[in-house]
Amino acid sequence: MKGQLIKNYINKLTINDINNMAIKNNINLSNDEVNYVYNIIKNNYQNLLYGDSSNIFNDLKNNVSSSNYDKIKNLFDTYKNKYQSLL
Repeated sequence: MKGQLIKNYINKLTINDINNMAIKNNINLSNDEVNYVYNIIKNNYQNLLYGDSSNIFNDLKNNVSSSNYDKIKNLFDTYKNKYQSLL
């Protein structure tokens, strides 16, 4: 049930959702960066939530600025820890 809810949320996720979340968290992504993050989430959310996300973050590191990478990684870790019991 939880997995289906998450899948439905990811299916409805838009680039604007990603950009708004970034802005809300003081992350200023370029158009290329927001598109890259969007594609990572849409295509790899299961690995991000349930698997080893180190390869995904290694790729991310090469495709966003270093300051944005640090902010994204910190935000991801914060939310994953906060909601781990719901996954």
